[in-house]
Amino acid sequence: MPKVREYRHYVRSHGLLATVMTMTSFKGGVAKTTSVELLALERAKRDGDPVLLLDMDPQVNLTNDLKHRSDILPGSVANVLVPRGRLDGSEWEPEQVLDHVVGIKYEGMGTPLHLLPGSPYLVGTLSMLDQDRNLDPNVPFRLRAALDIMRPYYQYIMLDTGPGISSLAGDLAYYASDVLLVPIDGLRACRGLVSVLRRVWAQHDTRMTKGFGPLHVVIFCPHFIGDRTADPYGPEGVHNQDWYPLMCEWFPQRFIRGVVDHSTALPRAVKAHNPLSGLRGKQRRQFRDLHDAVFHHVHNRSQLETLADQIDDGRLDLDKLESDVDGLIRETENRVSLRRVRYMDGRHPASMSADNGTDSGDNSVPMDRLSLPAEAGA
Repeated sequence: MPKVREYRHYVRSHGLLATVMTMTSFKGGVAKTTSVELLALERAKRDGDPVLLLDMDPQVNLTNDLKHRSDILPGSVANVLVPRGRLDGSEWEPEQVLDHVVGIKYEGMGTPLHLLPGSPYLVGTLSMLDQDRNLDPNVPFRLRAALDIMRPYYQYIMLDTGPGISSLAGDLAYYASDVLLVPIDGLRACRGLVSVLRRVWAQHDTRMTKGFGPLHVVIFCPHFIGDRTADPYGPEGVHNQDWYPLMCEWFPQRFIRGVVDHSTALPRAVKAHNPLSGLRGKQRRQFRDLHDAVFHHVHNRSQLETLADQIDDGRLDLDKLESDVDGLIRETENRVSLRRVRYMDGRHPASMSADNGTDSGDNSVPMDRLSLPAEAGA
């Protein structure tokens, strides 16, 4: 494993073991890969902390963004999860993770990052492991056992996952983690957050029995446009302003309110040779603030109540949260449908009032001057 053991004395002399953080969401397109990459780069560049990135997405976007071709790398996370000689009936060994880590060096960075590459064959590997669960009940804990080998070498291990995590993939990533980072960019992502929290709650008793401790959740918005207005995405179709106050109300301690002004800042950063160089001026300062807020929550997570305690006490009602989100989604879809009807019919918004039995008068507004609804709670 290249250039990893040089950090062993540094980390152990400070009495530190790596914190494992997983970027997760049941919705795609919320900047999971971009966020985990930039957070890791900022941490390694500014603070000199050794960081290991792990690509659990079968689309291998993180591996490709870091200029590594997954088809020619000697190993990947898929190789870590199965025995070296599977066909020979050999036993799985967590130490084999040491054979598959590669180093990544950027200009101007004294501390290189390390990557456990992803693999497009991860789907097939998970399918095989799913069949083995009946024979080996410890299969869902394999990734945690492997990362426990790596903890003495790093201060942070950051996982990138694909959208809509399957049952086994979610178990592997969640059981291996200490913190979940959940990016939110709209109501669909809020709906996915409910699914994430349900899975965290379902695993809580097992985690405590195994001695893993509670799994902490940090919620943040990776990209904004304007003032508290999320960038449009997917079926929502409009600038959705309803979800932000909803997150502030339900998660006053877990939801990070920092913003990056324009949503194109992060994708542009990924395309740069050094991804951090794609953030300039105000956007760079805002991202640093977002980075500081995320790691402040991570470092002080022990001061927060666990989700399990909040659910047990009835202060966090996931059914009520799901109902609130679904209600806002229906309202949004109705607004989008109405706007599409207006556009297709070529009618002005004021003329629609005539269909409802009201006088439209002469107050019609040109389509190019329609304004968005006011922000909830503004």
